[in-house]
Amino acid sequence: MKECYEILERLSAGYSYKNIFDIMCSFQGRIAAEYTGQNGKICKITYGEYEQRAKAAAAAISKRLQQPGAVGIKLDNSPNWPTAVWGCLMAGHMPVLLDARGERNVTEHLLGQTAAVGIITEEEGYQGYTVMKPEEIFGGEAGDFVPQWEDRICLCTSGTTGTS
Repeated sequence: MKECYEILERLSAGYSYKNIFDIMCSFQGRIAAEYTGQNGKICKITYGEYEQRAKAAAAAISKRLQQPGAVGIKLDNSPNWPTAVWGCLMAGHMPVLLDARGERNVTEHLLGQTAAVGIITEEEGYQGYTVMKPEEIFGGEAGDFVPQWEDRICLCTSGTTGTS
């Protein structure tokens, strides 16, 4: 119980995604996620590993996008999905959370509505946007990257109307 109060006290020091991320990553060795990997093996990722993954993704995003703006994330659920969200925030870009199975015309409409400058996806051919493939964003090193935090996330919640 004491730990919960300490976390709440740390959170009240600053309501920002940076602060949430720092609190989350303070649990370095604890398990953040479990998933079924290849051959049915259970894989685990610690908060410390997520911290490194997110920083590396942020560095890669920053190299690809020189202009400010939102970045669409159109990925299936996987350990890369939260890495993309935190990477975008850390790189100073508002993540636009998109339906991975959404139709292209709806995705393009939402990217336009949010003034997106890029999209992280497996798909090809989003004209007018910097398309970043997962293999270009994930798995690298952060190097001397310095975070420039964004404090907004865009939720596109209407799968029926295609509006945000």
